[in-house]
Amino acid sequence: MRKLVLTATLAFCAFVVFAQSENKDIDSKLRFGFNLGANYSFLQSKEPLPSNAEIYNGIGVKLGVFMDYSISKNFLFSPKTELALNKSGVETSNNDNSISNYKVFPISLDIMTHFVYKIGERKNNSIYSCWTKFQTTT
Repeated sequence: MRKLVLTATLAFCAFVVFAQSENKDIDSKLRFGFNLGANYSFLQSKEPLPSNAEIYNGIGVKLGVFMDYSISKNFLFSPKTELALNKSGVETSNNDNSISNYKVFPISLDIMTHFVYKIGERKNNSIYSCWTKFQTTT
């Protein structure tokens, strides 16, 4: 699992290390990013399990990459892909005192797209612009 995370991180770094560009139109239309997070698997059984079986749940990892592409001034296209490494399964004890481990969805891949429509003019309402306006007026 460590090799997979390291490989994904290095591959991502190769794509997002951008320097300054002279083509401002492309830079303002296209942006790349990544997300990293944790997840918790919560596996349950609707029916009672045999006495030799036990469900386990745990904390997993989620890695993702996304892109924002501005089609027009008010319309944004944002595809996203996430790889989740889940930690849940069923452990059973056999008659010969060996343990069998069955993982449930150990890896999942989510591919999704968002379309964003911005309504109205975007104004610069950041705290820094408000602070500089406050300082200049007092």
